Amino acid sequence: MPVARDRRRRGEWIALILLAGASGAADGLTFLTLGHVFAGVMTGNLVLLGLAFAGTADAVRPLIALGAYAGGAAVAALYARTGGRGVPAPDGGHDAPGAPAPYWPLRLRRVLAAEAVVLGLVGVTWALHGPDSAPWWSCVLLAALAAAMGAQSGALAVSGAPTAGPGTYFTGTLTQLAVRAAGARRSGADLAHLVRLAAVAGGAAAAAGLLTGGLARPAPIVPCVLVLAAVAIVTVTARGIRRPDAEHPPGRTSP
Repeated sequence: MPVARDRRRRGEWIALILLAGASGAADGLTFLTLGHVFAGVMTGNLVLLGLAFAGTADAVRPLIALGAYAGGAAVAALYARTGGRGVPAPDGGHDAPGAPAPYWPLRLRRVLAAEAVVLGLVGVTWALHGPDSAPWWSCVLLAALAAAMGAQSGALAVSGAPTAGPGTYFTGTLTQLAVRAAGARRSGADLAHLVRLAAVAGGAAAAAGLLTGGLARPAPIVPCVLVLAAVAIVTVTARGIRRPDAEHPPGRTSP
């Protein structure tokens, strides 16, 4: 069991890195092709909205991204909020009602799978019609990508699992790394956080490379593939950890 748990932890960290790459790729796509706004970096969109109020930028697309992201986060959080209850704790017992989940709950994985489906639909329609066939169409694609990123962040935020860090915003991650480095209080997870930051840049670079390299139509496949890979890894590494109540159903006592 300890080996299985360690494997599951590693799988969750790898999934976080892949989700960070997906976030970077989605932001690269929307910034370069859908009106210089972001799918997941809402701080940037708020700045763009402020510039629009000053008459130096367009307000429509930042508002679409902000609204779609918030909506996706809210819906995902409502669904995933109860997913952490009844998860087996690391010592083999049950969590108390409402306690943080020690691993990524099933509902979190379902939200991520749904996110991959949305990203896949965006990729198919993007390949068939392109990102800019009509102004309204690019707004639809922007809303879908922002809602997908919001769902990812919302579900991760409410899961309560120790390894379920932010999926689309990394200023806090960078700040904590800098603070710990300044105080010589490094954590064993710092390397994984650094890799996540690199994955954001790598995902954006991959999307940009496809867009500028004559492969603009299949470019949206990058975030979809990364999210699918994250879901697959977490699902595979979750095997081998049985729920305690599977061995001892309620109402029965162990021998």
